[in-house]
Amino acid sequence: MQVLKVCCWTLKIWMIQLGLVVLIIQAQNCTKPEGPNLILSDAFINQQTFPDGGRVSFVCSTGYASAGGSKSITCTAGVWTKVIMKCEMVQCDPPPLIPNGERPYPDEETYKYQDVVQYTCKEGFTLNGSSSANCSENEEFQPSPPTCIKVSCPTPVV
Repeated sequence: MQVLKVCCWTLKIWMIQLGLVVLIIQAQNCTKPEGPNLILSDAFINQQTFPDGGRVSFVCSTGYASAGGSKSITCTAGVWTKVIMKCEMVQCDPPPLIPNGERPYPDEETYKYQDVVQYTCKEGFTLNGSSSANCSENEEFQPSPPTCIKVSCPTPVV
């Protein structure tokens, strides 16, 4: 009978220890999560720690657009679930050609976020507006393209 009491007592202690380990593991908070080209959505941007079971959402960094995947992750026992959301750099189609203007330089098939093009006018025309534009986060060149105005000089009076 004594062996049975020692065995049961040992089993009870082991179960209590196991229960405490499970509680400790489950109660761990998570630190601020990170991901490539991702930022936390506004609701979580200033938070540094997150409780077990907490769920956060990501948005793509400026100049990047979502390429699929879940925007949310969950804190489980001090570890975040895997970030599945992918963000790719924004690309712009070539900027528009302007009447009486040269092709924007550099002349590429596609442009990446913050790439800059330069506008020039053909001989006999002058540029009205900004001479450069950049590929913006909304996948368009900003500012709007300039115009080329014909240079006309009045006949000199002699």
